[in-house]
Amino acid sequence: MAAAAALLCASLAKQWVAEWDQPAWRQVHEEAMALAQQGRAADALPLFREAYEMHGSAESLHNVAVALEQTGRLREAHETYLRVLNTNAHHAPSYDLLLALRHRLLVDVRAFVAAERSRHAALPPSSGRCAARRAAVPPAPRVELPHLVNRSHPTPPAWGGPAVLVVAHWREDLGWLHSPPFDAFPRVVYQRHHADRPFYSPNFGFEAGVYLQFIVEHYDALPEQVVFLQGDPASHVDMRFLAETIRCLRAGRVRYFSFSKMPFLIDRDLQRYTGVHSPASVAPFIHRMPACARRLLDYFGVEPPAEGALNVSTYCCATFTASRDAIRRHPWSVWRHVYEVVASGAAPCIWADGGGDAPGLHDLNEGFVMEHLWHAIFGEPLRSTALRGDETCAIASCGKYCPDAGAPELGLFAALIK
Repeated sequence: MAAAAALLCASLAKQWVAEWDQPAWRQVHEEAMALAQQGRAADALPLFREAYEMHGSAESLHNVAVALEQTGRLREAHETYLRVLNTNAHHAPSYDLLLALRHRLLVDVRAFVAAERSRHAALPPSSGRCAARRAAVPPAPRVELPHLVNRSHPTPPAWGGPAVLVVAHWREDLGWLHSPPFDAFPRVVYQRHHADRPFYSPNFGFEAGVYLQFIVEHYDALPEQVVFLQGDPASHVDMRFLAETIRCLRAGRVRYFSFSKMPFLIDRDLQRYTGVHSPASVAPFIHRMPACARRLLDYFGVEPPAEGALNVSTYCCATFTASRDAIRRHPWSVWRHVYEVVASGAAPCIWADGGGDAPGLHDLNEGFVMEHLWHAIFGEPLRSTALRGDETCAIASCGKYCPDAGAPELGLFAALIK
């Protein structure tokens, strides 16, 4: 136990699960947390293991690792922390802890990565992949939107770099964007308040309205890679590595990549998910959201299950990058029609009746739905998996996600080699 105490103390991870979701998991998790906080790690460990079996997230596995460390099972704890990063490469607590321990790790990192790659290669293909089909071309635009810029630029924009930032700005402080190192990146910042000023985007659909508008306006002259960000990315992104990751992106080759530091969402059922609202408060209206999600997926040629649960597994919070080719896998007419539905305010698919009978629920809008669908739109399975730590050199050529370009098979684990 003295050796365990000498290690950098790891904190228990909070899992992002709404209080009315997964009640059986929540009960086991809370019992384990209570025991751990009383210093009874040995009693908490089997419960943390049970919680992980019920909800296989990086956060649940991190708690197992912490309990192993606190009971003095250090080698097993170190290996489990490594497994956390191969469950979700974005899990910052395990990454920071392992960096601090890299000269004292009791596990051979190269051997661990080789074993993990062999294990994953032996797994059967994912059954969560949704069948893709050719999207029917949506009808011609029904609504004139004079604020849109013509997509056919007489002179294509000189972007100033292969990756361009597209920022949805409401009232957030953009000091981060105008300061090093972010001030060196080419960017387009859309504002939501002044229709008579450049880069105006009507305030519909949250950040999705801005992202869709950029695509519609620049479809014929897209940069190699587009980085889509909210005005306050620090809420959802580890800002320590964001600029470095953007600089190191394999521009034009990254179909889709989320920057989110938030817990990966596992099998969120859009048929019943209610956001921050209790199920009782939205019961008369919740059918609107999955119906809209299915309609939007249909436009993009993604065929979800015909009935029953509409499960999605993805990173939250709509902070991601997509390549030009990934965007253009769908014709302009699709993007223009979806923009009309999500972001024009003229043809919504959730509150088409104005939603006067649902006060306070307008945050469950088309933008909220799109947050769960971007990955599938760009070609990922609807029930995708979190990025593994040994896969990250496919995203970047340097920085956190590929610290040794000469050993791409190690991914971010290369930083842990003694």
